[in-house]
Amino acid sequence: MSGKRKLSIGIVSSYPPRKCGVADYTFHLIESLKHSGLFSFSLYPIEDIPLSYKEKVVSRIKIGHYPSYKQAAECINREPLDLVIVQHQFLLFGKEGIYTSPFISLLQKPLICTIHTIPSSPTKLEKEALQALGRKAEKIVFMVNYASEILSVVYGIPGVKLRVIHHPYPSLKKYPAAEAKRRLGMSNHFIIATFGLLRREKGIENVLQALKFIKEKNILYLVLGTTHPEHLKKEVDTYLNELKQLVKKLGLNDKVKFIHHYLDYKELSLYLSAMDVYIAPYQAHQQVSSGSITYALGMGKAVISTPSPFAREMLSKGRGILVGFHSPHQISRILEELMGNKEKILEIEKRVENFIPHLSWKKAGNDYLKIIQECTS
Repeated sequence: MSGKRKLSIGIVSSYPPRKCGVADYTFHLIESLKHSGLFSFSLYPIEDIPLSYKEKVVSRIKIGHYPSYKQAAECINREPLDLVIVQHQFLLFGKEGIYTSPFISLLQKPLICTIHTIPSSPTKLEKEALQALGRKAEKIVFMVNYASEILSVVYGIPGVKLRVIHHPYPSLKKYPAAEAKRRLGMSNHFIIATFGLLRREKGIENVLQALKFIKEKNILYLVLGTTHPEHLKKEVDTYLNELKQLVKKLGLNDKVKFIHHYLDYKELSLYLSAMDVYIAPYQAHQQVSSGSITYALGMGKAVISTPSPFAREMLSKGRGILVGFHSPHQISRILEELMGNKEKILEIEKRVENFIPHLSWKKAGNDYLKIIQECTS
């Protein structure tokens, strides 16, 4: 990285205003790298419908439409790019990442890839996709140490290519909990919350089943977020409707509130400030990243989660509480324990506060900067 010329970086990813976790991650990555003043960026957005973007767009990729992946790869090769960064999640590259390998094999530029989903027992197509990334990329970034072994053993990616950068959290405004609750009209409630794009893997029904065992009337469960756009195409709002029917069946109308839209940061910060405990009942046993858990930790909150690899690592050393998959009784017991022991919540929050500097975008940006320097020097 000698001289004063800015390095030109191509970004292949979903990107705001598309509403998904990978898009948010990519936005914050670019913003954090801009602070160095060393780079210029061009965007190759992966989208289902044409959108308007903040960054310069060179070529658009339509999800599941292979000619657009091929066209984008050809554009990347023609452009004077020093490096390409690909954010990889299977749905962005067709079912099970069917277009990952064909797309990656066409690229003729140095490549860094951030992998957001890493199955330990992949399908044939999923394995081919990540192996293709492992062969082509200079460096592979992932978000939990556990994934290093999977990438090495299952996918045969050399350890020298692997770099862990924990999923960072954005800097959200923190309100005093009492103020946030008052502004939301939820004073005198013990608030638990789950947020993010709704899909069946969220396991929200397990929290609803747990609530029926809790006698405390002032507990309130907030389900924050709209249906995942890819799942909405297939199911309409089937999962949401099933959850609402379950709430009605269990008689939980006074204990559950659905905020069914995509929350901007201002609104999200208010809800996360108001909650006493964040709960992540996700059913994805192999989950190696979770923006929502990271956001909750970034707000200094205690987290209850099922024991995915990501949660086990992030909530270790007393930074949260793990519960079994499909365990409503265990969830209810822990919630009742925390409701009756606010000191335990404060103990967890203190450990979280000591840990969250490791999850800042400033640190992640610096880590990416070092990787880029390795790949372009």
